Amino acid sequence: MSFSRKSQRVYRSLVKQAWERHCRDEDANPKDKPAQEAWYRDVLLRNFGVDSSLKIKTRQFAHACAAFEILARNGIYWQLQADSGAIRRARFALNAFMREHDIDEPYVQATARQMFEMRLDDLNPDQLQDVIAALKIHMGRHATADSGDPF
Repeated sequence: MSFSRKSQRVYRSLVKQAWERHCRDEDANPKDKPAQEAWYRDVLLRNFGVDSSLKIKTRQFAHACAAFEILARNGIYWQLQADSGAIRRARFALNAFMREHDIDEPYVQATARQMFEMRLDDLNPDQLQDVIAALKIHMGRHATADSGDPF
């Protein structure tokens, strides 16, 4: 799937800046289109395992921009966006699970504190997923216990 027109402008600008930085660092010719194409495909392959931006999923847009932002060495905006996206998705999944099973926040806070000795807001995406998994296991045990099935 390809990025929107607006996203393409942002992405292409970062790719251009990264290529220009690469050329300055490596004393390469910025007008060498075959070298630019090879470099671009190599970056995509190393970072995403694909050889075309058309194969990058839309939800990976921030990660794609961050990869070229790092190479261009011109900021951290997209790197922060990429990092916070995973946290937002994990928080959304946790909140949905809490609503679905009528679990209150203090219980989840206590679970996080017991598992990681940290507040829920300080957990990274992987830790949030671990909390969700623990809650699923706990809910499964209670569902089994409530059904009268000893196993």
